[in-house]
Amino acid sequence: MPGGGGFYGGTVDGCIGLGIHSTDPYLQSVVEHEIDEILGLGSGLQGNGTIFGDRIFPQDLFRWQSAGVRSFATNPAGGGQNPCPGGTPRAFFSIDGGVSNLDEFNNCNNGFDYGDWITHNPSQVQDGQTFELGDPLLNANSPEARNLDVIGWDKIQPAAAVPEPASLLLLGTGLISAAAARRRARNSRK
Repeated sequence: MPGGGGFYGGTVDGCIGLGIHSTDPYLQSVVEHEIDEILGLGSGLQGNGTIFGDRIFPQDLFRWQSAGVRSFATNPAGGGQNPCPGGTPRAFFSIDGGVSNLDEFNNCNNGFDYGDWITHNPSQVQDGQTFELGDPLLNANSPEARNLDVIGWDKIQPAAAVPEPASLLLLGTGLISAAAARRRARNSRK
């Protein structure tokens, strides 16, 4: 729950409470989903089609109905259906002004967040509901990672392993010793 409430006398940006067993095979996906929401993957839209507290969230800036047409309309009905019933206003994630649909938002009041994706098969990390199909984990090319990137989080590429100086010294000493041994062997044959 984003917001900065008190926690042990300080403030926090978010808090995650998990009500699942630690041996659940989807624990990592659930934790990734909730961390994504704290990092900004969420919507300011509410079930009645209004903006929460008169503010949009960063992810809402990438919410489109079609090319050039933003989508802030929601379906307050939903009736617990997932995916949303026909006639629900369309909303999808796009980083090129609505030209490309990178993923569909859950856009009805079915108990899931408006910032979640519709349900996929196989499941994705930000799906509002999963049917535990596939192995939904974040990767550099997932829609979730692209979404985090466009709202301001930078992808960090792992640095190439650089040997420690002591390892280089040991390797160098070994190579010099091997070369010297080879030279002695060659000289003793003459």
